[in-house]
Amino acid sequence: MILQKGITGKTQNSNDLPKPDGKDFKRLCYTLIAQLGGSVKAFTQPQIDTNYFHVDLEVFNKRLHLLLNENYPYLAVASEVDF
Repeated sequence: MILQKGITGKTQNSNDLPKPDGKDFKRLCYTLIAQLGGSVKAFTQPQIDTNYFHVDLEVFNKRLHLLLNENYPYLAVASEVDF
């Protein structure tokens, strides 16, 4: 597997990479999760030590985490996130 530049972390040229729109992603998460009868527990933007948006949510009586890479439109779903 060939990973694209910036996919696994921040680089010197991270600002040159295309970025998903965090505001649209946040709005989409809150809207869709509410329509499913769930709730967003926390929404975290990329930080110094992470390169992804982190959505902590509860839906269908399950706790899930959505992780969206800040540089590429790659979305992951996890049952738990351990930093």
